[in-house]
Amino acid sequence: MTALRRPLAYNVAMPENLEPASFIVRVVTDDNGERSGVIERVRTGAKESFRGIAAIGLVIGRMLDRESAARAAEERERGHRP
Repeated sequence: MTALRRPLAYNVAMPENLEPASFIVRVVTDDNGERSGVIERVRTGAKESFRGIAAIGLVIGRMLDRESAARAAEERERGHRP
């Protein structure tokens, strides 16, 4: 584990009522220079694999879309409107 010499800072303005989504991205490069790996959602532990660097954003977007859909379904079951 690397020791941090200063605290991490997020240099973007975030609305106070929103929590950022955190992901761990693990990437490997094979002998042909192809990159692939696994993306893990920190809060839930959900993992999804990807092939190619361009796929990382698509996979993260899909993971967030699934979470939003599941949250909306739960709210509908409880009688709340999104």
